[in-house]
Amino acid sequence: LKSAEVEFSSSNTNGSASLESSNRSKETSDRERFPLLYVEASTLNEEQKKEKRKQALLKSAEEGRARRRREKQEAQEELERKEKEQHQKYLENPAAYIGNLHASRTQ
Repeated sequence: LKSAEVEFSSSNTNGSASLESSNRSKETSDRERFPLLYVEASTLNEEQKKEKRKQALLKSAEEGRARRRREKQEAQEELERKEKEQHQKYLENPAAYIGNLHASRTQ
């Protein structure tokens, strides 16, 4: 169990470093994919302003999908953590776990 915690904490640390670099690369790719969003509106003509609004909508939709994906992943991880915790309680004392389970279902 301790080795799993050490592995998790080290992978979590590495994940935050890669997250920072992915944020930087994401910003670069955003500048490439949505160039008009980074241009002052006063310098654009009408057609470019329409395209800028379109790019803003596309970017916000993309960010919304990414946020929902991330929230879904976090919910899945939380569910797995709770299931693991319940399984650990069962392994520690099966009789007490089943007794608590019956008591919670009769309430």
